[in-house]
Amino acid sequence: MPGTFDDANIAAVLAGEHETTCLTELEKAVWSKRFLEKMSEPGPGEEAFFAELRKSGNAFDLDVLGEIVCTDAQPHR
Repeated sequence: MPGTFDDANIAAVLAGEHETTCLTELEKAVWSKRFLEKMSEPGPGEEAFFAELRKSGNAFDLDVLGEIVCTDAQPHR
């Protein structure tokens, strides 16, 4: 039926259990959206790692003018 997809199939591809080649065109579109959302979120250890890096004073970022600046110990959120 047009407009339907197998959510379990998409979940399996997101989990790395299947290749994207097994997806229909609609499933690929849904997978792509979910993949981008998932990759936009920090992983389990990333927030702690970057918090420690900022706290150490060894982290750098770009300011609003694009200049490299040392970050402070405060999260940038």
